[in-house]
Amino acid sequence: MIATTLATLIFFQPLDDAGRKVFIDTMESYAKLDSFSVDIEHDNSSGLFSGKYIQHLDFKKDKGFKLTVTSLQGKERPQNVAPDYYCDGSDVTTVGRFDGTRPINKDTNTSPGYEVSGGIIMMWLMDSPGKQFFYKPPAGMEIELMSGRRNTWKDLKVTEILISVKIDAKDDKSTLSAFLDADKRKLLGYEWTRDGKTGTLLYKNQMNNPSVNVKSFKPPVK
Repeated sequence: MIATTLATLIFFQPLDDAGRKVFIDTMESYAKLDSFSVDIEHDNSSGLFSGKYIQHLDFKKDKGFKLTVTSLQGKERPQNVAPDYYCDGSDVTTVGRFDGTRPINKDTNTSPGYEVSGGIIMMWLMDSPGKQFFYKPPAGMEIELMSGRRNTWKDLKVTEILISVKIDAKDDKSTLSAFLDADKRKLLGYEWTRDGKTGTLLYKNQMNNPSVNVKSFKPPVK
């Protein structure tokens, strides 16, 4: 499942120099943004949150974010779909599932729900401690990073990067296809296949430094 794959990818990947530079340079462009907005289309994108649904993210550096479900495949909100997240820059309030308020994650070994559903871009926007494993991963991991063959994905022109990760203590290998735009300036999404199952996450309508309503980052009053 993608949760396991992403956890492996995020926490244990010593990328080779060429592939690492392409990926890191693309991701660092998000870290430099003052604000950002995007629609995130999920199709069984994680083991934690399954099903088909769409989220919208509004982010403002040092002010927080709002990450909410805007569209569902069915009329009712399934229990396994991601909840809504509201962040004031210090704390994150979860509404709809796992309700509660917690400080922004500072634990290197934890990937909170808003990072799982918001995806890899969310890690760079939030300067998450998890992204440090891209720079200095622990020992005991094997990685193979290759240029993929696909130049189109979901009717988009892409640069495919295949990332295979193997933990020395395990026999299986996890592979993720990450798709950058043709100019290698954006992460458009990713796809995984494991045990005959496929999941995807697609970033749509990305806007760099848009005007966002910080007041909307407050959770709704019940």
